[in-house]
Amino acid sequence: MKIKPIIEYLKAQCPLLKSVGGAADYAEGKKLLKHQLPAAFVIPLGDIDGPNSVVGEVHQERRTAFALIFAQSNLKKAGGVDDVDELQQLRAQVRDALLGWLPPECDQAIEAAGGKLLDFDDAVLWWQDDYATGYAIYSQ
Repeated sequence: MKIKPIIEYLKAQCPLLKSVGGAADYAEGKKLLKHQLPAAFVIPLGDIDGPNSVVGEVHQERRTAFALIFAQSNLKKAGGVDDVDELQQLRAQVRDALLGWLPPECDQAIEAAGGKLLDFDDAVLWWQDDYATGYAIYSQ
């Protein structure tokens, strides 16, 4: 599964995001991102291949997982509103865009696979939501 189509799709579908990038952007973003929040980074997590179903050829189903790592300001605003509430809105917008979408080269729609708090640092909240999709591997 290619990550770039997911990044481009999120840029088009999620106006709440000021920045969307990949793994290299995430590594750099932890230092330089403070003025481009909220942001999301699409990171590949891994693959799980099913058993081969055809003797003498290859026909396997591959489940592939990726994470969306969100960077959101974590400052209390006037009136006592936390940016955590805004993170929930952002996550919902991304989830609504991704769930059921069929990325290029995949034959299974994207499904949610969980989420967790990663860290608080320098007034930034880091959150990870995991997603999965799949496709078939055939011998050529």
